[in-house]
Amino acid sequence: MIKPICLLLSLFSGFCYAQDNLSGELLMFRNGDKLIKQQVEYKSPNSSGSNLVWDYKDLKTIDNNYLLSYSSLNDSIIQGTEHRTIYNYELKNDSLLLVSFENPTTQFTYIKPELLIHFPLTRGKQTSDYFIGKGNYCNRLGLVSQGINSSNVDADGTLILPTGDTLTNVTRVHISKRILETSVTLEKLESTLATPYCLDSINIRLQVGDPIILLDTWQWYSEGYRYPVFEIIESTVLKDGKLFPHFQTAFYYAPVDQYYDLSDDYKNQAVRDIYSSIEEKKSKKIPLDFSGIMTDIYSLKFDKNNDILIVEYSLSQSNQVSFRLLDLLGRQLSGTKKATISEGVHQEKISLNNLPKGQYILQISIGNKLYGEKIIK
Repeated sequence: MIKPICLLLSLFSGFCYAQDNLSGELLMFRNGDKLIKQQVEYKSPNSSGSNLVWDYKDLKTIDNNYLLSYSSLNDSIIQGTEHRTIYNYELKNDSLLLVSFENPTTQFTYIKPELLIHFPLTRGKQTSDYFIGKGNYCNRLGLVSQGINSSNVDADGTLILPTGDTLTNVTRVHISKRILETSVTLEKLESTLATPYCLDSINIRLQVGDPIILLDTWQWYSEGYRYPVFEIIESTVLKDGKLFPHFQTAFYYAPVDQYYDLSDDYKNQAVRDIYSSIEEKKSKKIPLDFSGIMTDIYSLKFDKNNDILIVEYSLSQSNQVSFRLLDLLGRQLSGTKKATISEGVHQEKISLNNLPKGQYILQISIGNKLYGEKIIK
């Protein structure tokens, strides 16, 4: 039996803050994704902590032509292309691993893949793992790279973007790498890697090796966006016990590009819509509830024979309409794209087939209004 119940907007707010909004399912690369990140002026990432404010407004653009594109090689490998370099990533459970890369001069394969990040991004979460790989430069020189990659979800707060726009509920990840790179002849490459490698041996090599490359990356993630919205990279060389700055740069991933350029990203769209509705009501100082919802504009029926929820709704004028069915954690189970629907009475059929008995959330978007119904199957 279906029991439509008016849903308080505060319930949407509750699940919007769930850690599932920063899970690998919502943040990892996807086949067909294309977007541009802009290189901007460098500015310090500042310290870690909670409820921070990062002000990166008015940073000048240096290069706005960093095209990122991703395609699937098989069920687990995603190939990313950026700035004349091709990266092959493995999506393994909630981990993102780098397995190889190549560019016009270098081909490199990891014997022990590099763990880039582990989801979900929960505040205070720390991971660390070693990596080792081999490659060649212009088919003339062998390369061995080994090191340790550590990540720490070290801060949260508010981010002011280069455009001046402000994002709240932002989570920052600090990724720190210590890398020892050595070159050998191609003939000696395999014998160089003959000795078994483990975390302890990598640590010893990092202590005695010289020089050591230190690479620090800070990435800011905002709920509702698949890719980081801002990124700072610093490289330093440790040689003869002294630190030498190598380079510093920053990148801006415009939220508007992620909003429009990433197709069929329904789950992140659902999170953005919920936040948008909450912020709109806050700005107008309207109570966060749906007690005054206009229930006469739609009605719900249940076709038991076909296990289908039928939504009948009436529009007084042409408007943008979309539907989403979510579980109580805010994960989208099905949905429709926003489409312009003409004036009059319409019907939308939503399949509940194969869904277990329980409670679900039906989200109905009409124009700039967002309605919610809790559904009990």
